[in-house]
Amino acid sequence: MMKLPRYFCMLLIALTACTPIQAQRGQVVTDDQLSHLVVGTTAKPEITAAIGTPTMVDSFDDKIWYYVGEDTKQIGIHPPIVVDRRVVALNFDDNGTLTDKKVLSKDDGQKIAMAPGVTRVIGNEPTVVQQLIGNVGRFSGDDTGSGKK
Repeated sequence: MMKLPRYFCMLLIALTACTPIQAQRGQVVTDDQLSHLVVGTTAKPEITAAIGTPTMVDSFDDKIWYYVGEDTKQIGIHPPIVVDRRVVALNFDDNGTLTDKKVLSKDDGQKIAMAPGVTRVIGNEPTVVQQLIGNVGRFSGDDTGSGKK
């Protein structure tokens, strides 16, 4: 009779381990928030106050702001899967007034293949002899381990 509760507990633990975990990452700008941003009149400070600071600013043109957010789902020990992604790109003129807004989804993204191979990092690659000689004098016989006598 005692085996039945054990099996039930093990089954319960196994089932809860497979429960999907959903998470929202980044900054998801809703359609309601986006509707308050009027092209030609809304300025950068108003946008920052309404939806927060951008996730990133374009590296080559600081007049383009990006708000990136995604919903992910993870089952058990498997890596998270992106369920939905939303990128809002805001363009500004020289005065900081909104000139264009675009909304991109997961379907607008492109898969980029990783380049094969390893990038060699140029730096100091000590030999075995250099490593042995470099350790001379670093160790002492005292109990404190401070290296000072």
